[in-house]
Amino acid sequence: MGTIRRPRRTILKCPRCGHKTGKGARVCPRCGAPFAAKKSNASTPDLAELSETTYFKTAGRENTDTTLQIARDFAEKHSIRSVVVASTTGYTAEKAAKVFERLNLVVVTHVTGMKEPDVQEFPLDQRRKLEAEGVKVITAAHSFTGVNRMADVGSPGQLIRDTLRMFCQGVKVAVEIAAMAADAGFVRTDEDIVSVGGTGKGADTVLVIRPAISRELFKMRIKKILAKPIQ
Repeated sequence: MGTIRRPRRTILKCPRCGHKTGKGARVCPRCGAPFAAKKSNASTPDLAELSETTYFKTAGRENTDTTLQIARDFAEKHSIRSVVVASTTGYTAEKAAKVFERLNLVVVTHVTGMKEPDVQEFPLDQRRKLEAEGVKVITAAHSFTGVNRMADVGSPGQLIRDTLRMFCQGVKVAVEIAAMAADAGFVRTDEDIVSVGGTGKGADTVLVIRPAISRELFKMRIKKILAKPIQ
């Protein structure tokens, strides 16, 4: 009897974490990294760039390492010099300092008293350590609070916050800290930056932004969403 030959199964290996999965997957089921699209002879639409967005199944701290890696990979590939990262307790800032050690890293904390009066959630000793390493740390009133001055009535700051949260909390955070970094003069408004936000603790959202100061917030441009949770 002849040998029955079964079709050979194509295995895809994730370029980021090494996890193996079957043919047809568009993203890695473990870390969410996109697989390279198969080349086609068909004509390509007139697009600036074909790119993938990583969607995390859930929001939260467990996505921090992958989120920071996505941000670093894009910044290095596109020669972006500045990365802005939100950090409340220092958890994300500590990781970011290692990942972005060769870039202009700006860390934005909660304002003092956000949780309770006279309490700053970001540890002072960690702040001093980061600043000694060249990391810029911002503690200031949140940018959208100042946007309320742009209108005579109502609360445009609240409207902007709620609108951005329709994407996810991390998008709201990434946009706001980009404006705060521009207000502090730590990033330029004529250069793109990578901005990293999150939901609660950790990081789960990456945006490519052309920043603007809070007073000119609507000049800001969100150019790419590199990663975000779907819940």
